[in-house]
Amino acid sequence: MSRNPSVDFQIYRGNTANIEGVVKFNGTVFDLTGVSMFFSVKKDPDDTALVIQVTSAGSLTYPDAVNGKYKIALSNSDTDIAFGNYHYDLVLKTLTNEVVTIRRGIFQIYRAITDPSTTA
Repeated sequence: MSRNPSVDFQIYRGNTANIEGVVKFNGTVFDLTGVSMFFSVKKDPDDTALVIQVTSAGSLTYPDAVNGKYKIALSNSDTDIAFGNYHYDLVLKTLTNEVVTIRRGIFQIYRAITDPSTTA
């Protein structure tokens, strides 16, 4: 994992988005059966307030847990935040209560041209 976050996700404000991936450790797929995962977004890493949080108790699912596949479903209300750069991480809590940050970086919200709430 790089120490310098890069822009990983670019989403238009108020749009729905799916973020999908596979968890691997040392090149080997990690079975996600029974684990907990947390996708958190903050404006600044030192902020205490979360701008977005999606968990495995909600819209973070495992379409193929045995093969390490996860899906984060962001709703239009999740991404209806001020445009700009945010910081995110994706954390996994194993069945033995180990906590591992498996991904982090920059989450970017673009200004949308069309406001769906004002269209017919």
